[in-house]
Amino acid sequence: MNRIRFSAQKQDESPLIVLTADETMMSKYHWGIFVGFSTCMPRGIIPDWFYFSVWSPPGPTKRNRAVYADAGLRIMEACLVNVFGEAEVAVVHPRDLEAVVGERTEIIGIGGHDFLGINPPTSEFVEMVNTGPRPTTVRSSLN
Repeated sequence: MNRIRFSAQKQDESPLIVLTADETMMSKYHWGIFVGFSTCMPRGIIPDWFYFSVWSPPGPTKRNRAVYADAGLRIMEACLVNVFGEAEVAVVHPRDLEAVVGERTEIIGIGGHDFLGINPPTSEFVEMVNTGPRPTTVRSSLN
């Protein structure tokens, strides 16, 4: 796992709590309602460089905060904001962690679905293609 290095931003600007998820959950998939199910496919069918740049590009951000995120992350964010305040909680894309996490950050929460790759859509894709590589959700979560 990569170590997160503190960013060059001012130490007093880093939030206390940072929430993120694997890359597959932080894309809007060009608004294709069923394209998100592509994360259940076994790895190797679509090369990672193509998948994450064309098929599932990172969603937009504002000041390194994710504009779109999983509903579970947003619910968690809302609960934490009620207690700690809006400036102390940030939902970010995993590629933006280094820019947001600072010395004040105490908690990094990681959300996800099907970390083990055993839920029905994932197991069905693996069975249909008759292959065993881990699906994109598992690879993305474990890196």
